[in-house]
Amino acid sequence: MKKAAERLQQIMADMPAAFATTKQNSLVANQLLDILGHATASVVLLEHAVWSIVTERGDSTVDADAFARWVLEEAPPTIETADSAAVTTRVAANYALVFGHETAKL
Repeated sequence: MKKAAERLQQIMADMPAAFATTKQNSLVANQLLDILGHATASVVLLEHAVWSIVTERGDSTVDADAFARWVLEEAPPTIETADSAAVTTRVAANYALVFGHETAKL
């Protein structure tokens, strides 16, 4: 469980740089939310494993293993950067996907 906790600590330490990247690339926000979701699930599993060990539950090894496997075997999403032309194209495509090719006229 120590190795998994160290890996989670590294994921959390890398987050500030990911937030800084969103200022340069608006598409990174979606990827950042995926990373944040993975980290949140990891913290919840860690908290449950610690609680399980402290309260001496019979299946605490299963809870600790669930945390370790989530952190070590499930790779968190990564921040993929793209050049500004690709970002502009993708943002336009996202807009069209949500709002259609024509904007509503009120």
